[in-house]
Amino acid sequence: MFAGNLYHTMIRLKAARSLLRLMAREYAVPIPELRWYRFPSDSNAVARASAYPAVIEFNARTNSITAMLLAHEMAHIVCMYYGFEDDSMDHGPIWLGVYARLLNDYAIMPYSATVPSLDKYDLGHIHPHNGKPDALWNFEGE
Repeated sequence: MFAGNLYHTMIRLKAARSLLRLMAREYAVPIPELRWYRFPSDSNAVARASAYPAVIEFNARTNSITAMLLAHEMAHIVCMYYGFEDDSMDHGPIWLGVYARLLNDYAIMPYSATVPSLDKYDLGHIHPHNGKPDALWNFEGE
């Protein structure tokens, strides 16, 4: 069952950590630590991620955690962890593939909603094989 409205629904910290543990296990990456940081006042960023060490920093000014935001930041961590830093920073096709899969697999937004939009606007979405974990390339939406 897809929640659908999780884009706007805040989740509790305990649920956020549980969701991240599941995502990290699926992609065989470290479980990210969660931190709060006071982003500059002119920044509209809600969060940012790094893979070394695995950390997601939330903007203390907005203090919002949603399942969609966690999937977004985890897609960055997965791409960075497996050496796709450029793709991660630009929200490229590998990042989009990982993000779409996370949204689908954790009942946030189904492929039936994400893949047609990616196709309509000609946004590539791929999962590379290159000896990476199956979770990184086994994209059922393609």
